[in-house]
Amino acid sequence: MELDGGSGELTADVDSLGDTSEDVVLADLSADTADLTARDDVITLDDVTATLTKAGARPSAASTPKAPPSTRSTCRSR
Repeated sequence: MELDGGSGELTADVDSLGDTSEDVVLADLSADTADLTARDDVITLDDVTATLTKAGARPSAASTPKAPPSTRSTCRSR
């Protein structure tokens, strides 16, 4: 995940049929604030909007076929 100035991207390396695509953009991110402050080496963000890209919608739909098109999610990166 990359966030700079209140906007960014959620990326991942995607394996499909033995081929790996690196840094695939799964969602475009928008935050209410550009201020990032670490507490105990952790940055917590609230009210971040994630808009799935075409590449991001494909694996999400396959893994949750009955999920509504717009759901609230939590993303943790370690």
